[in-house]
Order: sequence, then structure tokens, then C-alpha cells
Amino acid sequence: MKKTEKYKTGSKVINAKAEEQIRSMTSSKKTEETYKQLLKEAEALAKKAN
Repeated sequence: MKKTEKYKTGSKVINAKAEEQIRSMTSSKKTEETYKQLLKEAEALAKKAN
């Protein structure tokens, strides 16, 4: 999707959709990172409890 950002004369619709997808993926990546951190913390607490 980053490739579409390079083309200045390309379709505005395609560029807009690509930007929308990039924002969505970025948001999903941040959410995934948050959940991974929560999982690590939960695993540490579980080990500590045992």
C-alpha cells in the first residue's frame, strides 16, 4: 500500500482507499501491541501467583 503513496498522478480514489487502509492497519497494529503487552503482564502475574 505504501507504493500507492509514491504516485502523484494516480487515481485519487485509489490513493484515498490506500490511505484509509494504512490508517486502519496502523490502528490494528497498535491494538495488537497493546494486547501483547497485556498478555505478557498477565503471564507474569500468573507465574508469580504459582
